[in-house]
Amino acid sequence: MLDTGIIRRIDELGRVVVPKEIRKNLSIKAGDSIQIYVNENQIVLKKYEPKRDFTNETFNAIKSLAEITNRGVVFGTLEQVVYSYNLAKDLNSAT
Repeated sequence: MLDTGIIRRIDELGRVVVPKEIRKNLSIKAGDSIQIYVNENQIVLKKYEPKRDFTNETFNAIKSLAEITNRGVVFGTLEQVVYSYNLAKDLNSAT
């Protein structure tokens, strides 16, 4: 990490102001959440970005793909199936 040369004092409540230039470069706005953790002997501040839950979106995309292609769709890795969607086909019908 580059040394920016900016020094800030901690106030009596333990607060420190993150310089405007750094907030702008990292797209940090008032009200955003910041992760604070220790890495060896450093205090690290990181913009908090919660993981998005793609459960419904992923399932709907797989279902749509199955319907468009008229085939079953499996999503996952070689070790684990995460989602699958299979269109029920009438086995007695001619294919």
